[in-house]
Amino acid sequence: MASAYLNGPGGDAVKAQSPMGRAASPAEIARVVVFLASPGSESATGSIVDVNGASYLRS
Repeated sequence: MASAYLNGPGGDAVKAQSPMGRAASPAEIARVVVFLASPGSESATGSIVDVNGASYLRS
């Protein structure tokens, strides 16, 4: 879903809003998911974890 949008006509404008100039890769998202599923993340309850390259984009 996101890749079709990001590769479409408005994708460059969206990616330009990020200091990294790109969207997170599936592997980057997966690493966050693995952390949240690990024993060391118990205290992250009720948290919003933005994995967006500091762009704070909302869908």
